[in-house]
Amino acid sequence: MIAEVDIEVAGLRIEIDQVFGKLGLVQTIPFLRLEHTYPQIKLRIDDPVLTVKLDQVELSIDYEECWADLNMYKPLEFSRVNAYQAREKTQKEIAQIASEGDRLAALESGEVDAMAAIAREKGMEQVDFELAHLSLPQIKAQVIEGEKFFQKGNVQLEHTPGDVRLKLQKGSVRMYLSRYPELHIRTIGEHLNIVG
Repeated sequence: MIAEVDIEVAGLRIEIDQVFGKLGLVQTIPFLRLEHTYPQIKLRIDDPVLTVKLDQVELSIDYEECWADLNMYKPLEFSRVNAYQAREKTQKEIAQIASEGDRLAALESGEVDAMAAIAREKGMEQVDFELAHLSLPQIKAQVIEGEKFFQKGNVQLEHTPGDVRLKLQKGSVRMYLSRYPELHIRTIGEHLNIVG
């Protein structure tokens, strides 16, 4: 803005021009920032476990008496029983051979029918047999109880709450002088001399 003032003194003209100063303004707007995080839930589940071991039946079968009825033995028992039977059979055969020897010796004493009698006895021997009585196997059963084991399940809950953060960025106002004020004075016409 320019203001003009005219002054006239005896033919002298003075012009005063005034230029006003100018202010500048720089402004930043305040800003409110909102930051937030969502709440979170973490769920961990451990399943329950049931372990079951079933009952078991343990069988034991003893065939020793049944095999003994069939003259079947374990090695040690087989040796003992057969040694006894072999000894009895050997003694019986020796006695029979001695008896037959005595009878054959009778031939020398004049008995004619001794050979025929021995042959007849050998041909007429009877074979005795009987059904073997078999003992039943001894069966024993034992129940072994099973086991049950239960492991409880577990549920774990982890909660992380949400968060809200406010961040304020302040505004600002800065003023500055963009143009200085000026005053221009000019004279037009005759000069004024003042003598005092």
